Amino acid sequence: MFSLQGFQCSARQPLSAAVMAAPSLTQQRRLCACGASRKNRKGGGGGGKRGGCSEVNSSASDPASEAHRLQDAIRESRQQQLVAADMLAKLLQAEDPQEVAQQYTDSLDEQFFWQANTFLSMAKKEGNAEVVARLEAALKAAFEAKQATLRPEIQLLNRLLAAETAEQRQQVLGAPEAAATLAMNDRYFFQLLGRMAQDVGRQPEGDQRATLLAKLEGIQADAQQRAAGAEAEAAA
Repeated sequence: MFSLQGFQCSARQPLSAAVMAAPSLTQQRRLCACGASRKNRKGGGGGGKRGGCSEVNSSASDPASEAHRLQDAIRESRQQQLVAADMLAKLLQAEDPQEVAQQYTDSLDEQFFWQANTFLSMAKKEGNAEVVARLEAALKAAFEAKQATLRPEIQLLNRLLAAETAEQRQQVLGAPEAAATLAMNDRYFFQLLGRMAQDVGRQPEGDQRATLLAKLEGIQADAQQRAAGAEAEAAA
């Protein structure tokens, strides 16, 4: 059994342990001496090899120093997870999750959504319909509250990413405000979409990467068509 401040369901291991595993590995990669910034490398003329770990100074590669930094990173990561878990518990226990979510929008960050979705995925695998329903309601309230604080272009992109079919994308883009959002701020929407595609393109090869890139390409094509249609209507 695991417990999240009164929220319980069966599991083979505590979900908190499963959630903590990935950030710890990420922090280890970030703290690798080979990834240190240039200011930690030796200056030229010292005979150090280019592009290798030998360029990192002794203080950056000191095992004791690295161990302390890693411990600090792990503690910080765990603290963030506790804050996210506490926020999720508030939503699960609330009579009106939407009202609570609106009060704590600053706490609805990437860590919160990542951790909540981890819980949701595990609950689905366990076939616990009641827990799945409660988590989905909490996530929906959190998403809507956070969405309302974002600039219009990001809100539109989120709605398009949430659309599961091309028909649903067309419905989103067919809304009266969509055309104006695509054109506002020097077409910032398309800049945002392009940056996201670049970020996804830098991820390791895999089915999820390919699926998301295909979705982004579909959004790009549909949004361009919608923007062109709106411009033609305005010029007529």
